Amino acid sequence: MDIVAFFKQINPIKDWMEMEAASAYQKVPDSWWVMMTDIKGSTKAIADGRYKDVNTLGVCAIISVQNKLKSDQFPFIFGGDGATILVSDDCKNQALEALSYTRKMAKEQFGLTLRVFSIQVSELKKRNRSIDVAVLENQDKQKVFLFRGGGISLAEGLMKNQPELELPANYPAIGSHEGLECRWNPIPSNRGSVVSFIINPTDNSSAIEGLLSEFQQILRVAQPVQAATLPIQWPPKHLRSEAQAKGKGFFFRVFVSLYILLLFPLIKMGKKSKGSAVDLYLHQLQNNTDFVKRDDSLKLVLDLTASEKATMLARLEQLSRSGQIVFGYHESTEALMTCMVRSSSNHFHFVDGSDGGYTRASVMIKNSKKSS
Repeated sequence: MDIVAFFKQINPIKDWMEMEAASAYQKVPDSWWVMMTDIKGSTKAIADGRYKDVNTLGVCAIISVQNKLKSDQFPFIFGGDGATILVSDDCKNQALEALSYTRKMAKEQFGLTLRVFSIQVSELKKRNRSIDVAVLENQDKQKVFLFRGGGISLAEGLMKNQPELELPANYPAIGSHEGLECRWNPIPSNRGSVVSFIINPTDNSSAIEGLLSEFQQILRVAQPVQAATLPIQWPPKHLRSEAQAKGKGFFFRVFVSLYILLLFPLIKMGKKSKGSAVDLYLHQLQNNTDFVKRDDSLKLVLDLTASEKATMLARLEQLSRSGQIVFGYHESTEALMTCMVRSSSNHFHFVDGSDGGYTRASVMIKNSKKSS
């Protein structure tokens, strides 16, 4: 089954409170491929202050495949230090060429080793795991892809322990990172602190549905990207990452910096003018972020008050002690946003904690498993 036919079977949900409804999900065909990227030594890179580079390369993998396939109609999810992408069998070679290109740019421009893995869904089915996909669609028709079934978690474990699943070093590298933008400065917390959570339910646990219900009031006010409080600042601190990913140099950075500087007064005025083009864009930006997502685990990036954080952590600790979940989290002062911009009306924004929130939360989970 090709991607177009697959998505015709899915009725998108409109609110993340519906993400646990079984009727929202469709099983991915056995012939499809799961592709994953991650940065070798990402924990050290983040400790060295390179969290923006790590985030950028995770988003680049998605953008490169989109550019190669000339479509964003395939399931994907950003994981902080990497990405997961699903494609039909007829798109496999093109997608791998695009990921090979991102791997090449990671080494040449950033000095980082990006690993690319692939495995067919049929191999996961042999191990009694599936990949079920749902689509969360907002009013701007932007999509967040949601995953259940255990297949994503299994694929990640297999890929990191079976080197033969890694893309050969000599695989053709053909791609592009046009559409990537890294022009927003880190977004300070306006409520207390930015907390990145990874919550893994145990087998047959309905804990995520319960947590979404319990925390829905917090989640509705804790979106870390808010149009009213987005910092309009100059110069763009992370423009270098965008330039490197696109293979462009000093003059590109100067040009974009000057362009933003010239727009700066217009952006500030437009932000204060309700209904202006700037106001509309900023509200679309707020809506088009992935601060709540599902990839077997529940992943959240939230701007929390001290009381909200304490409430969430107390409940998560309770569920952890009873064996219903395993979780990790990381607290920071800012959120980091890496953007995919096709036009003023077609843009999507990937969010993480500013100093490697998801990666550090994942490390916490690994350490807790070692000590248990």
